[in-house]
Amino acid sequence: MENAFTNRPAPPPPTGAVATRIQLFLEKIAPLSKDLAAGGKPKAAALRKLRRLCETEVDKLRKGFALPTVKLYLSHYRNALRAFDPEHPAIVPRIDKRKQRFSYLALSRAETQQINAAYQTEIHKEQSQLMPLEVDATIQTAVKLLESERYLDIGIGLMLLTGRRPRSF
Repeated sequence: MENAFTNRPAPPPPTGAVATRIQLFLEKIAPLSKDLAAGGKPKAAALRKLRRLCETEVDKLRKGFALPTVKLYLSHYRNALRAFDPEHPAIVPRIDKRKQRFSYLALSRAETQQINAAYQTEIHKEQSQLMPLEVDATIQTAVKLLESERYLDIGIGLMLLTGRRPRSF
């Protein structure tokens, strides 16, 4: 299945300990479903309990894994919940008292910014270490590849000339 926002394949479903952990979490919050569907005080109490359970689970993940891994695992948690109920309160963004958006199963804004800053630093580092390309020689090689009988050579030639990745063809 492809991610609608990035045109990349969705991450594979979790296996092993993570899958077990997600299943245990779903079993923990399952009894709250009836009260979450109700209104008034039962729903408010169930939301408070759901928030505590989610915060506890996220804290456990933070203690055991690096932030990018926690972010990935929380995505798996949300996908598992979404499979049962796409509008589950644990995955629907909410507004807190300070009018800030939050989700029960997500990293804090500061943690997300920290991950993004590290990612941007890594991209900048990789971009600054690019090898220079001899354009004329590359074009000549690509044209020779297009004249080949082998479909792989033709594909590589097209990729060189268009700058597209193999997936585009």
